[in-house]
Amino acid sequence: MFFNFIVNHKIPALSWLAKITKDAKGIDIVMGHKVEHTENAFVSGAWDGPFSNMDFQNAYFACCTGGKIHGPHNAIFSTPTHMQQYIFLINSNLHGGG
Repeated sequence: MFFNFIVNHKIPALSWLAKITKDAKGIDIVMGHKVEHTENAFVSGAWDGPFSNMDFQNAYFACCTGGKIHGPHNAIFSTPTHMQQYIFLINSNLHGGG
């Protein structure tokens, strides 16, 4: 599992979209130019820990959304600790099929 980062200057600077395709080996992350990322993680915002650890998913207090590769076949996506910001899911397989 890996992230393929694609910077798009036409979308808001701190926005991102994860395109997950069935049976794909990686996940495309289309992101604004201010989304921070490393090889295996990306984040838009801040949290109460060292930036270098990119450990936002375990933070006591986080004002961010992001994602992280978690093992060879998994990725995790994180929301803030407050309830005013969300991650939305759109299933484009609207017509059935596999």
